[in-house]
Amino acid sequence: MRSTAKLSIKTKIARHFLLNFRPAGVASAIKKIVGIERIPIETDLGRFFVDPVSHVGDLLLSGGDYDPAITRTLKQYLSPGNVFVDIGANEGFFAVIGAKLVGSTGRTIAVEPQERLRPVLEKNFELNEIDNVELFTCAISDQNGTNVIHISPDISTGSTGFYRRSKYKVPTQVVETRTLSALFDQANIDRADVLKMDIEGFEYEAIFGSPEIFRDKRVQILALDLHPDYLAMRGQGVEKILQFLAECGYKLDESFGNTIWIAG
Repeated sequence: MRSTAKLSIKTKIARHFLLNFRPAGVASAIKKIVGIERIPIETDLGRFFVDPVSHVGDLLLSGGDYDPAITRTLKQYLSPGNVFVDIGANEGFFAVIGAKLVGSTGRTIAVEPQERLRPVLEKNFELNEIDNVELFTCAISDQNGTNVIHISPDISTGSTGFYRRSKYKVPTQVVETRTLSALFDQANIDRADVLKMDIEGFEYEAIFGSPEIFRDKRVQILALDLHPDYLAMRGQGVEKILQFLAECGYKLDESFGNTIWIAG
């Protein structure tokens, strides 16, 4: 994979010193002081509006892909006319890829609770001339209501979640929560051909908050990012999730290097 972008000397120096600087909150503050801003870059998978001094930006600038295993999964299982649901869309990288694969006759539903990322998502859709993405600014959980998410420093926007990962305080945001069933109802989704879920350890609540979605095979392919450490911190195990999906008739496929569950 390739990527092309013109980086200033200032940005190159900032990337070298700040990407691995800790704590990340201080690195983020320094980045703002020196005036590092998002830039559009070109990759083999599309055009993206990235922060060059961030986890997402670094991966796209250095290799042109954010997560090759998920990219391969989407290319394998999505076809024109399909429905792709992206739970934890972050900056929209996979939503863009999915929208291109399902085409004008398909649908892509992107779910991302961070208000700060909505303009980034919309810019990425604009850069790729995509108009078949429906964006929901909410979080998927086991109940409809509200909750508080902890906003990670912008070095890694994908680390935001209900559970605070850092030892130091970070900003918070009150977000609307919906069950997966409520999302399917609101978005008028009968069946998702592929559902990607990466929600920082709250996959337990998302799955067991709407068990009927999986019992009824309304998700054909589940690309599930599991976070065993976060689950264990709250007394929840990966094993129960795996057992439940198996009982629902899903078969595990790890041939792409990630965990894909295929409805039997």
